[in-house]
Amino acid sequence: MATLAVELTGSLKALAFDQNDAQMEAAVDFAYSDIRYTSDIEALQNANVILAEIDTHLLELADYMVSEADRTELKASIDAFEQLSESKGEVKSSSVSDTRRLSQLFREMDDLLNKSLDQLLLRLKRKQPAFYDTYMNARNIADY
Repeated sequence: MATLAVELTGSLKALAFDQNDAQMEAAVDFAYSDIRYTSDIEALQNANVILAEIDTHLLELADYMVSEADRTELKASIDAFEQLSESKGEVKSSSVSDTRRLSQLFREMDDLLNKSLDQLLLRLKRKQPAFYDTYMNARNIADY
């Protein structure tokens, strides 16, 4: 699992570099030792983060030698490792993985709001100023 995950991470890092996406690059900043020489729980969490990034960018990764078969192979490796881990009696915990995934989802949501919805609403600024102002006021974050 670790070898395949790190191979695929290399493709993700190359894609992140080409797209100048520092967030994706940081999200997949795993070395072989981060998966192979850590606890089973952490290994599973790290591999699942890599899998989630692959799922998000699978179409773009075709140019980086990553196919659906690679994704399926990684998923099968993760599942097999998880079964072995559970049979050894390791406690299953996904809090780190869930936190990383949640962080990724927040970034995606911010991108949707900032780069898509906010931009589309510029069309309403002149025609529907009350709605536009209400929307922009709701988008302001008050940090008390």
